[in-house]
Amino acid sequence: MQSQNTQSNELNSTPNSYFAILTSDVIQSNQISIHAKFLFAIITSLTQQEGYCWASNKYFAEICKVEERSVQRWIKELKENNFIHVEISDDGSFHPRKIFPILNSRNIKQKSEVCKRPPDKNVMGGDDTNVIHNNKAINTKASLKKEANKKEIKKLSAQSMSLKNSLPSYEGSFSLEGLPAPIREFLMQHNRHYHLIRPKILARWLKNYGPDEVLCSLKMLFSKMKTQKKPISNPESWMEAALRDKYAEKASLCKENLQNAIAFSQQYPEIKLKINTRYCTHERSQKDFYYNLPKETFHEGLESLLNF
Repeated sequence: MQSQNTQSNELNSTPNSYFAILTSDVIQSNQISIHAKFLFAIITSLTQQEGYCWASNKYFAEICKVEERSVQRWIKELKENNFIHVEISDDGSFHPRKIFPILNSRNIKQKSEVCKRPPDKNVMGGDDTNVIHNNKAINTKASLKKEANKKEIKKLSAQSMSLKNSLPSYEGSFSLEGLPAPIREFLMQHNRHYHLIRPKILARWLKNYGPDEVLCSLKMLFSKMKTQKKPISNPESWMEAALRDKYAEKASLCKENLQNAIAFSQQYPEIKLKINTRYCTHERSQKDFYYNLPKETFHEGLESLLNF
């Protein structure tokens, strides 16, 4: 510790032998505080002997009349903005930490090395959340977390590729010839998706349900594939259920009942009918009227509110 103590007393013992340097980069920087700029000047004044400064945070704190954690914060500012370079050595030398001022930071590439141990043994962990205590345990934990995130990203990517590969594709065997004109034109506009449906399956749908029902269901399917976050893993099964359970007819019914509810609410504002996505609510009675009800039943329910 003799060498460290020697440098710690240099400013006071021989004030006329050393001078400080404050470069224009440091002066004009808006990324560091005025205190960090002052610390940079002190560091340059202590590099005259060996070309680097080895003073401790405790010494800097005594010179600046502040706590050591403030010094640690200023050093962090200088390091992050590439005004100093800090080297930590574990060889048991008298200068475990060497601070090199960078006098022209524009020509120096930013360092990304992680110190293997704390910058200074005198810096203790405290309650100051602005001070990041750089030690082996924290760096190891951060590295493990980073590796875990990489593995999770790879896992999600593999799952996404697996799902993509599992989607049926019949590209090359699909022909639009012989299809009804409205369906042919619609599929030509959405050629990105129609290869997911086999021609013989489409032909069976056209025979069993008719072109109008098939076209409405295809429009719903392709719209969902475009907007829905969770992909539809089996478009043919979805279409089969949509045609069997008449998704398109129910969607049309819900849309028509929604429009009727809006018109009723505008015609009778005193009824106070609240319009929601799937149903409307009478605020006074708290009765709900779902849009998937038969048209006559839904209309009778709204009319009953006039006598409430």
